[in-house]
Amino acid sequence: MTHTVRQRLPRLVQIGRETALDLDIYDVASSRLTATAATVTVRLGGEEIVAAAAATTLGPPASYTLPSTATEGRVPHDGWLETWSVTLDGAAHTFQRAGYLVRQLFTPTIIDTDLTYADSDLLSLLPSGVNDLGKYRIKAIEKIQRDLLKKGRRPWLIFDSYDLTDAHVALSLAYAYRDAAIKMGGQTRYMEEYKARLDEYKAEMGDLSFRYDGDEDGTLDEVEETPAAGQGPLLLTAAPQRGRFGHDYGGGW
Repeated sequence: MTHTVRQRLPRLVQIGRETALDLDIYDVASSRLTATAATVTVRLGGEEIVAAAAATTLGPPASYTLPSTATEGRVPHDGWLETWSVTLDGAAHTFQRAGYLVRQLFTPTIIDTDLTYADSDLLSLLPSGVNDLGKYRIKAIEKIQRDLLKKGRRPWLIFDSYDLTDAHVALSLAYAYRDAAIKMGGQTRYMEEYKARLDEYKAEMGDLSFRYDGDEDGTLDEVEETPAAGQGPLLLTAAPQRGRFGHDYGGGW
């Protein structure tokens, strides 16, 4: 393997919204690469909606500005697939990125103040050059979304995103305390804080309850159903059903 395409989440494209589709390519030494030519083809299931469009910029990262008209009037779809044809150092390469066309993007609910409220000295504990807590919040919310996706729960279908607030705070603090422990030479106090916050995150994720747009119609339905005992506390906005793309949205964690 000679190249890596960095992607921490699936591609998420909001219906009817101009979107920058990026392709962040690295070599084996983890150096970002600039293409000399690049095109992208986008398919929704079996339908081609963008045909070998030239990249808007060559990088790093290479990117293409998807116009809002490409997705206007469409319905949510889990068959989003980009095929990139990229020239690097005179050689042609093909890369793919999969994702989802969604009605609404997931929105985080916390800011730095929510973290410094838990520990007013937090910024002073961190390595030199870290002047805010944004990187910890971003890393944490990406992890939360990946964990939800692994359980078959799509974050952008959650109506009650505030129910993830405590988990987001706990994991952000865990990452910050891990950096503090490294800065302090592995000081036990901060390693213990890291482990405690990580345990808190796991407990929060194991005890989630939220309303979920299982039928992907963008509305809160009147019927709510609690999963059977032993399945976990996930609260759905409708009775368990097969999604429009064949996914089972019923059940718990």
